[in-house]
Amino acid sequence: MLGVPMRFYVSLAFLLSLASCNFLQRNIHASAAPSSRFLHHGNDLVELRERSPFNGAWYANREEFYKIRPTYTALVIRPVFTEIVEESLQKEQRSEEVEGDIEEVREIAAYMRAKFIQAVRDRNGIIITVVEEPKEANTFALELALTEVHPTSPAINVVGTTAGLFIPGGGLVKRFGTGSVAFEARITDAKTGQELIEFKDRETDKTAPVTLRDFQRYAHIRTTIDEWAEQFAELAATPYENKVEDSSTFTLKPW
Repeated sequence: MLGVPMRFYVSLAFLLSLASCNFLQRNIHASAAPSSRFLHHGNDLVELRERSPFNGAWYANREEFYKIRPTYTALVIRPVFTEIVEESLQKEQRSEEVEGDIEEVREIAAYMRAKFIQAVRDRNGIIITVVEEPKEANTFALELALTEVHPTSPAINVVGTTAGLFIPGGGLVKRFGTGSVAFEARITDAKTGQELIEFKDRETDKTAPVTLRDFQRYAHIRTTIDEWAEQFAELAATPYENKVEDSSTFTLKPW
């Protein structure tokens, strides 16, 4: 360890102290986030791992839903609701920092909607068409909400990567830079507004030996959204007996 500048250890200690509270609050195993006001049946969601990869789901009537699903020919995916995250940012941050982060959250929301639309349109075997507005009966509406957006901390990950080169176990510092993202969703009849399904999930950054995503604030979040979109498309295209696998917490991809 000789030759490592003292200022490195000072910076390391400082960053660890800043990150420790956040780390304790956000479990790296992606435990479920509490349900927000966006969900009308948040207390009734349960894990359905035999079918869904998400933390929880609720059906108004599961058997009836899978009977009527083939009769629905169109899907509207609404703009993603961000008010909950924006309110949280306004409470947690100084006013001069909030505007930029809210803009980032809104960009993430637009990215999320676009990815869900693309995933459904590209899914083989799916019989439903994504439309901008419901023009006929038998149209589903998917309403999405971002309820937690904690970006990766590149500064802490730089220190953690450097520490791993000089200190045994120093790479564990990177865990303090882990980000997380959570969403909630409702599926309704677009014409009547009748609620059919609610579901939610939360994910943290994937662990990787080396990945450029550790040094970009929102790269891990975008990867998670990509996976959510593909999982939703598979759920939309397959019967209840088909199990949609959960995302891996580990990756070998460097980007």
